[in-house]
Amino acid sequence: MDWRSIGPFLDAELERHDGAYEKFLLGTRDAGRYYCTAGGNPTHGGLASFDDGNPNAKPRSISKRDYWQSTVGDNTRGEPVAYVSDPMISYATGVRQVVVAATILSEGGQVLGMVGGSLPWRQIEARVNQVRAEILHEFGRSAKLCLVSRTGTYMYHWDPEKTTRLKRDARGEPVLNEIGEKVAVRKRITDESNADLAQAGAEMAGGEAGVAFYADSATGEDMAIVYSPVKSANYALAMVVPKSKIIAPVVRLRGFYTVITLASVVLVVSVSLFVARSVTKPIVALSTAAKGLAGGDWDAELTPVGNDEVSELTRTFNEMASSLKARERALRKSEGMFRAITENTADATVILDGKSVYQYASPSVRGMLGYRPEEIVGRTPDLFVHPDDLPGVGEVLRRAQREPGKTFHLPEFRVRDRGERWVTLDGLVTGMLDVPSVEGVVVNFRDVTERKQAEERIRNSESKFRGLFESNSDALVLYAAEGGFLDCNEAALRLFGCSTRNELLARHPGEFSPPRQADGQDSRAGAAERVAAAHQKGCTQFEWLHSRKDGTVFPAEVVLNTMILNERQVLLAVVRDISERKRAEEELRQFSEKQAEARRRLEVLVANTAEREKRMVDLKQEVNDLLGELGLAPKYQAPLEIVEQGLGNTVFQSE
Repeated sequence: MDWRSIGPFLDAELERHDGAYEKFLLGTRDAGRYYCTAGGNPTHGGLASFDDGNPNAKPRSISKRDYWQSTVGDNTRGEPVAYVSDPMISYATGVRQVVVAATILSEGGQVLGMVGGSLPWRQIEARVNQVRAEILHEFGRSAKLCLVSRTGTYMYHWDPEKTTRLKRDARGEPVLNEIGEKVAVRKRITDESNADLAQAGAEMAGGEAGVAFYADSATGEDMAIVYSPVKSANYALAMVVPKSKIIAPVVRLRGFYTVITLASVVLVVSVSLFVARSVTKPIVALSTAAKGLAGGDWDAELTPVGNDEVSELTRTFNEMASSLKARERALRKSEGMFRAITENTADATVILDGKSVYQYASPSVRGMLGYRPEEIVGRTPDLFVHPDDLPGVGEVLRRAQREPGKTFHLPEFRVRDRGERWVTLDGLVTGMLDVPSVEGVVVNFRDVTERKQAEERIRNSESKFRGLFESNSDALVLYAAEGGFLDCNEAALRLFGCSTRNELLARHPGEFSPPRQADGQDSRAGAAERVAAAHQKGCTQFEWLHSRKDGTVFPAEVVLNTMILNERQVLLAVVRDISERKRAEEELRQFSEKQAEARRRLEVLVANTAEREKRMVDLKQEVNDLLGELGLAPKYQAPLEIVEQGLGNTVFQSE
């Protein structure tokens, strides 16, 4: 029952059918508070109040009205009740009216409230006056007519002082009761001082028909009252005539007494039927249709007859029923979507009333915390929320209660699940105490325990990374994927000759390379190629000429890696000065060249030595042969070896 959507529709209908309705009203179960097309207090969400222009004004209530009690207050079984009220004085307009009301039920048969339309009394009074004119024509001006409700209240009386009206003071101003409402004066036939008349009134209120006689308290004249119920509207119609008007013909013509009496009864019955047809039949039809509408029969439709106010009311009712049918379909679709969302989402939803008692828990609570919804409803947060987090949770809930319509963030808090584990939750709180269909504080929350644990692991990982980053002896530099320094360690500052991080980070990476590399390639183009290779392969290693802040160029070995840091892709460069290694490599190269030259000379020497040895062997053989021929070999063997060594040394030195 959202007045923000129903109210404008009823306002438009009231204006379009000028005069057909006095007003429309939408009654709630909450102490009989109601919305009315005649006006409402914006501060109270459109509810009618005693002063709609005053934000502090007290809301009005229709809880004492018979139509609210019949359709809502006393309707404990959730039945689709339709009711036609006694005549009353409107709170809003101050005029007499009759309200046709019907119960509004939910799909589950729960009473949500009531809808009612007030009929201006002038329409009913016009019909009654038409009947009265016909009676006066038949019985003269001495005949009088009255209409009595089921409670015995005079709905119509020839004496204006006995009809329902506002009580006024000596200045003619309406009298107000203790809560500021205008006091209405109602007279009942059952309260008449004449016991016979009061007894006849009791029978009329009980739905009986009959004839009674009583003495007029003002003139003392004997009067006859002939009455009959109008059952379709729960009213009774009575005609009062002097007894003499009835008895005189009997005295003169006793034989016709019975006929006259029967004729009188028939006349009264006929008049009652006429009134029922002309006055109450359209009302009964509307009441029946409203009852069907309240019971969910959205296809109920009335056929208007004529062009009077009641037929116009019938047409308007048909249009309202059609509109409500469309709204009901939209509401069912919305409720279906709500159930689909709350029952299938990973998030959970609970609703707490103004005293912070759980009134609703979505099915997803069980998957998140292990509790069935019914184990939560009726309890309070202190049974679930960690004691250290309870003050913060309570403060957010109280703010939402004080400021309806606003949404507040509920910071991370811990809740004990069914397994006695503390689960970390995060949520949003929206105050909706002013929304009739909710009347509570809505809390949507999700389990962030795994996220918290992951964040803790990330923090630990980042701490380890920072420690390794700072303590590494190699120069480490972080680059943004789009270019530019992000961070560096102390070794990088020493390598590039900078005093502070800001001094290095403020420069462009290209400032720490000479214009061209050792192979003649442009440094910026070469750097772009190697960054692209790192993004493609994840890691690349290469040698590079860097320059320090003072312009000194030095060779470096660079390992370029891609990595994710704080959900951002970055490049980590490990830069190592290889000047010493390059010098060692140059010395090794020169040593290798010298070694190769020495090896070449040695090979020549070895070749020459082999040739000498061959000559010495040949010479020795020749000498041995000569000594043998001379028979001097044993005697001259040792001297010959001495000569051989001497000759060998001579040959070696000559080389």
